[in-house]
Amino acid sequence: QIGSLSATQVGAFEVADLAALSPTTIASLTETQLDGLTVTQVKGLTATQVVALSTTQVASLSTSQIKGLTAAQVKALETADLAALTTVQVAALTTAQVQTLTKAMTAILCKGLDGAKPKEILDLESDFVPKIVGAQLVRLRSQTTYYILSRIKGICKVWLDRQRKKQIEKHS
Repeated sequence: QIGSLSATQVGAFEVADLAALSPTTIASLTETQLDGLTVTQVKGLTATQVVALSTTQVASLSTSQIKGLTAAQVKALETADLAALTTVQVAALTTAQVQTLTKAMTAILCKGLDGAKPKEILDLESDFVPKIVGAQLVRLRSQTTYYILSRIKGICKVWLDRQRKKQIEKHS
């Protein structure tokens, strides 16, 4: 039973041994046990194991452990996990990790807008971004999602203006 092991005992696991554990077993680690893991051990976790971590467990990771996450692990984190990160943890994210998050946030934005009418996009409030990914992350590291949303809105406005102009010309 991994739950009965101390942080030191869990910290003594080889990276390969940790990677071989089921996501359910990884999810059963306490915050204290997670704290006992080295950056190398955390980096050795699979994306599936990282996904299995709870928001509380992710928030309990040290800044060194956060900084050590691979791009695939960061991409695997749930939105709620990202929103739970502290200012210090967000500040520890590397440029590559932030780029991975920005790509993920942009993909979520595009998927959410897929099939929306231009008017619906124009009516979308910009404050939804920090509600999804957490104000800390947006404020400290990434304005790109806002920029992309504003570009999409700009394109929709141009398209709607052209449609109106066509309608006016058609009726003249």
